Amino acid sequence: MRALWAGLCGLLAAAAWPAAAVPIQSWEEGGARVLFLAAPELPMVDLRVVFAAGSAYDGERPGLAWLSNRMLGVAAGPWDADAFAERLDALGLRHVAGVDRDMAYVGLRSLSDPAHLGPAAALLRTVLSRPRLDPDDLAREKQRLRSQIEALREQPDAVASEALYRQLYGAHPYARPPWGEAEAIEALDAEALRGFLARHYVRANAVLVLVGDLDRRRAESLARSVLGALPRGTAAPPVPRASGACRPPREFVSMSTTQTHIAVGQMIGLAPDDPDRLALLVANHVLGGSGFASRILQTLREAHGLAYSAYSRLEPLAGGGAFFAAVETRNETAAKAAALLDETIARFVAEGPSEDEFRRAVANLTGGFALSIDSNAELAAQLAYIGFYRLPLDTLDTFVARVQALDRAQVHEALRRRLDPQRLCRVQAGGFWAVQPAP
Repeated sequence: MRALWAGLCGLLAAAAWPAAAVPIQSWEEGGARVLFLAAPELPMVDLRVVFAAGSAYDGERPGLAWLSNRMLGVAAGPWDADAFAERLDALGLRHVAGVDRDMAYVGLRSLSDPAHLGPAAALLRTVLSRPRLDPDDLAREKQRLRSQIEALREQPDAVASEALYRQLYGAHPYARPPWGEAEAIEALDAEALRGFLARHYVRANAVLVLVGDLDRRRAESLARSVLGALPRGTAAPPVPRASGACRPPREFVSMSTTQTHIAVGQMIGLAPDDPDRLALLVANHVLGGSGFASRILQTLREAHGLAYSAYSRLEPLAGGGAFFAAVETRNETAAKAAALLDETIARFVAEGPSEDEFRRAVANLTGGFALSIDSNAELAAQLAYIGFYRLPLDTLDTFVARVQALDRAQVHEALRRRLDPQRLCRVQAGGFWAVQPAP
């Protein structure tokens, strides 16, 4: 039952890690931006259309963006749900879709030969322009979504994370989870979904990504086919900037579990094009982003035996992203683990990475660069990120050189300037001991 939460985390992780040096081509098609990468090694093509239609655009209807996107993979045009699934199978297509706080995407993976790719493009065109939103399908998907949301309420990590976002973002749209709230799902009807799709799933609000066994001529033809039926529309307004303050600074959520999940964070205003982003990426790799080699896990798990898992991460967002760290521990050791997590972060901000830690982080990040894109689908996700946030087209080409150009002092200076251990918000979710503040 962790699929909903894990899927979002996976999307955010993929978005946060540049991949490999590749020649990206770009042009405009009817008001939409197109990014194309030729990858002829396999006879496959990944198509992905990205929209400024994330949960930040829900307004007062939590879950609207998520459910609207979800319904696009159910039925479209002449195909009801059963026929749609059969159509995907008959053409050997893989449907992909997702929503985070800033963006939503819909796409397909197809064989590149015309007998498959032509019908695939036509199907994606129909999905985007003629969604069915049949009542029975909508009722079923709403029930599934409510069930998944209810399941998350039984998981300390999900409960702590959602509460931490509320602390960090307050009245900002980022405070709500992208999948919405179970109580609000029932009020979402086909009319609301059609209105959202009509406003946001338009060419002026879209980036089309094409990766695979194509040349430029076929890519241009494919772009016209996929986007041709969408109205031009207008681009969505930018997500407002978040101010960032803990409300409240500490929160304890009692749950009937034997483990406690402790989550801390700070809204640091991190944007995808932030000039400090790579320096903070290196710092976070040392602190909690490198698995067993990270300071947090070494301290809490290896040295003190307090943690099942412990990590930190960065989440760049258009409206201002945050730093997060978390540890999972036994209920009876929650207070000690929380205090040690705070202490570890504070010491790291004060001292910065050692020269050895810095060099190993740079080597790991640059050495694993090519391994982070072992499929066209991953490349498509990278291009979608670059295109959506309007990052330079050479972002992937220059990643290694830019990381290698950093020095330890730059990394430490960015860390000290952006992260203040005294301003960390915290949520503890778990059993009896989790509700007891640390002495």
